[in-house]
Amino acid sequence: MYDDVVMAPTGEPLCVRPNTRRRRKASRRFFLLGVWCAALSHSLGAKPARADVPLRITGSVTLDASASLHDGSSEVEARLLDDAGHPVPGAEVEIKPSTASSQAWTARECHTHTPPVSPNADGAYTAHSDGSGALCAHFDGVGEHAEFELSFSDPNGLYASATRHVIADSATRSVEMAFAPAPTVLALERDEQIFSLVTRAEPALAPGDALERLPVTLRAKTEAGTSRELARANVELGGGSEFRVPSRALGAPGPLELRADFSGSASTREAHAIAHVTCTALARLSLAEPLTHRSDASVHLRVRVDSVAGRVPSGSIEAESGGVSLGSARVSAGNAELDLQLDEAATRARAFELRYVADSPWWLPGEPLEVRVPIVPPSPWHRIAWLLAAMALCGWLFVNWQRPRRIERSLPNAARPALRAPVDVIEVGDAARGWHGRVLDAHDGSPIAGAAISVRLPAFDGQGVLRSAQSGADGSFAIEGAVGPGAALEVRAPWHVALAAPMPPPGQIVLSLVSRRRSLLARFATWTRGDAEWGQQREPTPGEVARKAARSEVAAWAGAVNEAAFGPDPLSEAKEQAVVGREPAHGSKP
Repeated sequence: MYDDVVMAPTGEPLCVRPNTRRRRKASRRFFLLGVWCAALSHSLGAKPARADVPLRITGSVTLDASASLHDGSSEVEARLLDDAGHPVPGAEVEIKPSTASSQAWTARECHTHTPPVSPNADGAYTAHSDGSGALCAHFDGVGEHAEFELSFSDPNGLYASATRHVIADSATRSVEMAFAPAPTVLALERDEQIFSLVTRAEPALAPGDALERLPVTLRAKTEAGTSRELARANVELGGGSEFRVPSRALGAPGPLELRADFSGSASTREAHAIAHVTCTALARLSLAEPLTHRSDASVHLRVRVDSVAGRVPSGSIEAESGGVSLGSARVSAGNAELDLQLDEAATRARAFELRYVADSPWWLPGEPLEVRVPIVPPSPWHRIAWLLAAMALCGWLFVNWQRPRRIERSLPNAARPALRAPVDVIEVGDAARGWHGRVLDAHDGSPIAGAAISVRLPAFDGQGVLRSAQSGADGSFAIEGAVGPGAALEVRAPWHVALAAPMPPPGQIVLSLVSRRRSLLARFATWTRGDAEWGQQREPTPGEVARKAARSEVAAWAGAVNEAAFGPDPLSEAKEQAVVGREPAHGSKP
């Protein structure tokens, strides 16, 4: 006889009672079930739940450095700036002489009387940046024309690593350069852009010192890494100069890095100035073909979307009439096609407006396009039977049905607002009264409370706050008093993208901020259009990309975008930058 569970001979005689066999089988089953549960509990306990890995913001760092000779010794100066041009204080930079020397060398901080410090195990000296991101190290015993390797590595992982190789020269002076004011938003509708550059000598020029003219080159670099030269000028050391650049030389709308470079001379070390700007363009609407009379209520529109930089590649067109949306369509390669269904009972021309809705902060909506479509109502004679039946029904209702008097109530029709300009001057006023107005959401026009408004002047330490204010519950603010030339306006709010723009004329102004959620979704849409896997498909959502992406890093990033843009928690600046830092590279196109 065989047991039903283990399928092996039991050794029991055939005369064993059936109840006894069933009890033994049940005992074996309970025993096996207990062993299986114990093994499962052990396997689950041996693998503790993995803690959530915190997201980190990864930024880039610019490491500018130079080395000089001083009476048989060398001094290495460096400065660290992040990708927004702000100093990185308290950072550790390793400096290592790369030229062989017959004698041991020592190092110490410049301008201090601290004892020399010996190199570490790797033969490098560790220096720390101050509040302005600058550092200086003095080396003895390295010989003439010494070469130095500088390396920066953030132990917290917030910044990418950076290295720099410098050679000690006989230059006796350093120079600092900065844009004044720092450009932030460039409207391509202007014929040309003016960039002001100021310089400062270190140490300062003494009376009677010869004034050196520095050849400076202005370049522009796109997000794709393409760099091009814009202009050149000879700037007097300790003075300033202007670069006049045609707007067409800046290229297409979008983020841009402006960089002014001085390659150095026999007496003055090299210097750089960097500014991150956004080039904007207005979208202009026009009909691609004329409209004709229609006998039905349907209308097909072909709309052309142009700008000063050429055809607009993305966004959408929305048709509105009386505050009611009639339909919308996506913009592709400067064109959009709309199919609208109007009221069949219209007996005269119906006017409506076409508006451009941007999906990127550098495309701005222009004036709406008003369109009139003549509609010819159909002949009523073929519906005479229906008209007679309707008249009879109305008569019966009038005679036999008593209804209470109807109370008409008017319902407000809230028009869907278009994307507002970042800075809108409502009324120019007296300079002595300053600026007053409101801070609003760029899409729905709702007031933004608690926004910090600052007026800044150019300063080498990155501060230069001249005046500041904070918006109230209704978004209103006031900044009194006049400011000097070169001032810039900066607006920050907890859940919106920061706004930086040149100071508008005094008076009543409206400042419009784009929410971080919309900005993140616009960045996601731009990424999918340029990717080989998703570029040929219809516009996907972050959730769809997270579910169907072939690459794991793309799926994880799309899931983070979906949670940040549609999750219950507000989207802070740190969380937004953390998601942007996870953006993967594009897949190779076939």
